[in-house]
Amino acid sequence: MAEVGVPWVSPEQRETTTARLRQLRQAGDLSSAHVRLAAAGLGVSERTVWRWLGAGGAERPGRPGRAPYRLTGTDREAYA
Repeated sequence: MAEVGVPWVSPEQRETTTARLRQLRQAGDLSSAHVRLAAAGLGVSERTVWRWLGAGGAERPGRPGRAPYRLTGTDREAYA
């Protein structure tokens, strides 16, 4: 059950939207305006739509992304 005030997007809506946005990206035509419009139509944040598209928004036009941080063995030892 969704929390009060949190929009619920059906899996079909999400898949349809992300499929179209991925087509635009593959064609080199994806823009922030497309994502903004999709987010508004679904009642979610732009960040959510970028996250759905993968890479945590790293593919936003004009905003270079970075690779996600990966824990090393040293990190794990320090935590333990």
